[in-house]
Amino acid sequence: MTIMLVVARKNTKHIDVLESQITSRGQTTIPASVLRTLNLKKGVDRIQYQVLPSGDVLIPRKQKEENDPIIGKFLDFLANDIVKNPQHLQALPEPLLCRIDKITEGVEIGNLDTPLPDDEG
Repeated sequence: MTIMLVVARKNTKHIDVLESQITSRGQTTIPASVLRTLNLKKGVDRIQYQVLPSGDVLIPRKQKEENDPIIGKFLDFLANDIVKNPQHLQALPEPLLCRIDKITEGVEIGNLDTPLPDDEG
């Protein structure tokens, strides 16, 4: 099996098409030019695999998650307010519920409480 990486360099119209062999253990080596283009550091950074509906796969650099202290404080404020003032909670109006149903028609959502598989290893 061969994986093809398409790398578009910043500020150019040139696209490099690179290949790397998949080993019998399902591993591959990321070409040095891809490491440089994505500014990846060996043993430190991570990549993601984004499978598109077309069957193509994008392999971007995984962005580091940063906790926003303002959002955290705001969510804490909301949670505390709900506990202290449950009488302020209101049901969504029927027209809004209908609109939400129409917008999300056909969207499948799995069980959000199911743990994600551990793909490490």
